[in-house]
Amino acid sequence: MELSGVMAMQRVAKRSVFVLVALVLSAMLSACGSGSSSRDEEDEGSDPPEVLQQEVTITFNLRRANGQPVTGADEITSQVFNVVSHSLNQYGQLVVVLEESTARGTLRLKKSGFVDALVDVDQAVINQTKAVTLMPQGPAIVFDAFAGGTLLAQDGASVDLPEQALQYPDGTPASGDVNLYVTVVDVQDEAQLEAFPGGYYGDADSEAELVMLNSYGLVEMTFERDGEELQLREGFSAQLSVPLYVDKHIDGSDIEVGDTIPFWILNETSGVWVQEGEGVVQAEPLAPYGLVMQVSTSHFSWFNADAWAVPGFNQRCVVDVDIVGLEQSEPYTLTVSRKLPGLPVASLTSNYKFDGLDLNASLPVGANYKFTAKNETGATDEKTVGCANTNTIATQLTLGEPTTAPEFVSWSVKATPTFTRENENAPYEIKENVVTFGGLGRWDEDDLIEVSGDLVLQTGLFPNGSYTDVVYQEVFPSPTVITAKLANKNGETEAVSVVEFVEESSPLVESLRIYKIESEVTIAWTVEGADEMTLFAVPAADPLEIGVKVNLGEIDPDTGFYKTNVLADYEGYLRVVFTNQYGSTELYTLIVDNSFCIPNSDIPCGPF
Repeated sequence: MELSGVMAMQRVAKRSVFVLVALVLSAMLSACGSGSSSRDEEDEGSDPPEVLQQEVTITFNLRRANGQPVTGADEITSQVFNVVSHSLNQYGQLVVVLEESTARGTLRLKKSGFVDALVDVDQAVINQTKAVTLMPQGPAIVFDAFAGGTLLAQDGASVDLPEQALQYPDGTPASGDVNLYVTVVDVQDEAQLEAFPGGYYGDADSEAELVMLNSYGLVEMTFERDGEELQLREGFSAQLSVPLYVDKHIDGSDIEVGDTIPFWILNETSGVWVQEGEGVVQAEPLAPYGLVMQVSTSHFSWFNADAWAVPGFNQRCVVDVDIVGLEQSEPYTLTVSRKLPGLPVASLTSNYKFDGLDLNASLPVGANYKFTAKNETGATDEKTVGCANTNTIATQLTLGEPTTAPEFVSWSVKATPTFTRENENAPYEIKENVVTFGGLGRWDEDDLIEVSGDLVLQTGLFPNGSYTDVVYQEVFPSPTVITAKLANKNGETEAVSVVEFVEESSPLVESLRIYKIESEVTIAWTVEGADEMTLFAVPAADPLEIGVKVNLGEIDPDTGFYKTNVLADYEGYLRVVFTNQYGSTELYTLIVDNSFCIPNSDIPCGPF
């Protein structure tokens, strides 16, 4: 969303404060360590961020929400940074080269079949590695732009769109069939959290400075027709429901129906979330905790239900951070993380060139904050500081040779079955698995993880933070062992994982949508390993019943698409069952006129 006029001037002023003070933690890190002290005097007429003559490299570890790696991107763009090139290195990592710049904004990573990733970069002054999860773009919800309607998606996300409410970029009203793509992010899921777009920075209605956000849940909605993205026409608004993936407020109290939560829309250029009022919590049985935030919007982008501090609690502590072990002008990154009970971690990362001065952070009391510094050679140090009162706390981060053996921050190994069959009439079988392994270590001497085991064939070195797939064939021993090792001059650390071959699995359902327009019902799905597909009509009064089988004839699950008039007069629930020789996977979904539903994976899309 582009900013203009007075609003733009106000946010430029906030941005200048941000550059001066380094990081935002509900208030800002103060001016000591991030450059010229004149930055706090910038206004709308100030010079733009400096673009330097050198180049910096950002290496991306890309993966899906299920942990499996993604190779490369189709296109890298930015309205803030000059993208010199992008390519793959010998490990299959995406390497993006930028012109060095003191600006802050986003990189847009585009890859077919996935939602665009919007990666926050605060000052492109250091070579670094970033982990990014690409969320799959599910099947489109197709509807008539003239008619509008209530469009239901996964986990209770929905939009109520008025008639004739959409327009092309040139302002021409849209008509005919429109595709709606809805993507939700479960902020409690570690992999999905790496799909969080932009930064954890918020431009709050009531605050003069940017604030640090803790997300309750977020959703992205995109309307497309003829390859063009549509927006709401001037004077129109739409009602949204954003599913909540937490059941506690930032102060630890229970989230209840009727509560209000700040509502945010992403500025896709700057990466800053802009508050657009508040939403009201409502009950929704399809949501993970039975709750959604309902709110009105006049613009479609990424939407977020977030809080930044305990309401009415504005006391702050000051943390003085002394960085030791850097040469003058040596680049480094500093990350500040906040973890509150029941909420996902919120982290802010900024990049700097060392100027010999300390950094001061003014932070809301009542939380622990972890400060992590890292230079280009991989030297890392971190300290956790508890802000219990308004005192000033001093802490020191030393970037030098490690004094202890390396350790794993995370490491995972997962086997996923691969379904194959001899011919189109034969049943699906499992003769192979795909094993995905990877994780993050620290204080390793060369920042590479040594992995060995029968599935690896020979000992290999894999980039720290990356994920790799290997084939696990039925004839291989089960269980088998994969060992990962970190090493430095102080010792070695191993992570040993036992992997069993997945011999049996019911079908894996990625998405399902069922919608009715006039007398025609459309069913579309994405599934792996299904031999049969059966529908049951379930009474609305008791959606847990088995229901009555709907006689649609034989449906081939591999087609992924079916239309019928049999259900033209039906309103209620459907139980959709996918079956193979190993078992069945079933989903419940509500079907009403102009209503749509998309569950993903093993998450049912209806009361259960």
